[in-house]
Amino acid sequence: MIEGEYSGLPIPANAEIVIEGDVHFDNPKVEGPFGEWTGYYASAERSEPWVEVKRLYHRNNPIILGSLLVGLLQNSVGTALTSVPH
Repeated sequence: MIEGEYSGLPIPANAEIVIEGDVHFDNPKVEGPFGEWTGYYASAERSEPWVEVKRLYHRNNPIILGSLLVGLLQNSVGTALTSVPH
């Protein structure tokens, strides 16, 4: 474990990525709408708390899991089509 420079909280020494900062609940910001990979919107605009990033830690070549939309295309009716090479 290491100690976070900003928060003083314990951080696992082998963490891939760590973000330290302040969450602002008292001054929400408007966000959205966000589109889904299928081409639809999941929600409307709404006020949400936001994070002011103070420190960012990462390993060399961190492992980041997620999905990558390769070759994303949009057709005339707004639905997303993916063309991923085989």
